[in-house]
Amino acid sequence: PDGTAVRALRHLGDGLVSLGEGNRDDATMRDAIVGTILAQYGISRPDELTLSLIHAFGHGIARGYDVQQGDAHGIIAPHALAYLFETVDGRRDLLAEGLGVDADSEAKTAEGIVSAVEDVRDALGLSTRLREIPDLSESDLPSIATSVHGDSFMAYCPPGLDPTPADLEAVLRQAW
Repeated sequence: PDGTAVRALRHLGDGLVSLGEGNRDDATMRDAIVGTILAQYGISRPDELTLSLIHAFGHGIARGYDVQQGDAHGIIAPHALAYLFETVDGRRDLLAEGLGVDADSEAKTAEGIVSAVEDVRDALGLSTRLREIPDLSESDLPSIATSVHGDSFMAYCPPGLDPTPADLEAVLRQAW
């Protein structure tokens, strides 16, 4: 499964950025499609899922608000990853390998991964701040944090990551 995930990230990192730049050639389409298929295949394992923190945030943001879940992920992913890396390793070396980030030090690796994710988001023209969601207000953040905390995907967070609703709200405020 790890090899599948690394290959998915390699393909998606190239394919999605190229798509966002307007490229629709065969190589770009192949990278985007193969990356998507590999990512879908690689999310499940016999006793767990690899969907966790970012997907739980995506559910909490997209449910009840006028935003597509992929756009919600684009907004929250850099902030969720920064929080994750402040708290646990989060398999950053594996993510760095897939995203083509130099793994010089723990801090630089984490920064590089977050930056690579932002590059993909920005190339796709996705929203960057929660305040861009028309029907979401800053006063909604505590209830979203509570929803994220109760999301079933939180059970699959990396060992050692056990955020409180207040921790999750702080991540949402970073994304506000």
